[in-house]
Amino acid sequence: MRRRDDYLEIRWYDATAALTSAQFNDSLARFGDAVGPAGRRGILVDATRFLMAPEHMSMEWRDKNIIPKYNAAGVAKFAS
Repeated sequence: MRRRDDYLEIRWYDATAALTSAQFNDSLARFGDAVGPAGRRGILVDATRFLMAPEHMSMEWRDKNIIPKYNAAGVAKFAS
């Protein structure tokens, strides 16, 4: 039986409004690196207060550099 808390959560706050692309990518990379050792099957992203301008984000970069980390860790569910 899976635990109800079998997930790793990242919360974004108002301070994200000032993030550069490099800072955002670095934050995602550090979170991605933490997923495997945490041994959790799910990821929860709380972006209710995420204020970074969308044009500063690269989903292509995320797909290439972060998603493989989630897959290698065995993440089965991703929710935002």
